[in-house]
Amino acid sequence: MKVALAQITGEPFAVEQNRELARSVATEAIERGADLVVLPELIVHGYVADRERLAQLAEPVLGPTFESWHELARAGDAYVVGGFCERAGDDLYNSAIAVGPEGLVLHYRKVHLFAAEKRAFRPGDLGFPVAPTGIGTIGLCL
Repeated sequence: MKVALAQITGEPFAVEQNRELARSVATEAIERGADLVVLPELIVHGYVADRERLAQLAEPVLGPTFESWHELARAGDAYVVGGFCERAGDDLYNSAIAVGPEGLVLHYRKVHLFAAEKRAFRPGDLGFPVAPTGIGTIGLCL
């Protein structure tokens, strides 16, 4: 198994630009043979803790980021893991998903928030998920 770790930084609040950057980097990694591409925490929304601005941009788990990564994972028969600002009702979460050819594999909401993060996000409530995949058992934690 080949793993690619994408050391990239998303611009705060530049969701479309960051999603495209993540997709471009993941595409290149998969074309070079990666079976699993790991993108940074909050890569899509940028690592910021401004609840008011994030609330306008947050997305559901099965939103545009999932759709983009699922299309890529299917086409490349690979797995993509990365972070985004999730909206669930009125709550925002610092979340990560693992997406494979089969769809959503794992969904994690950050449990242990740091000082500034506590102003923007609710603590995660999904535990620490682990799942079998075509490349072995994987888990998520931020």
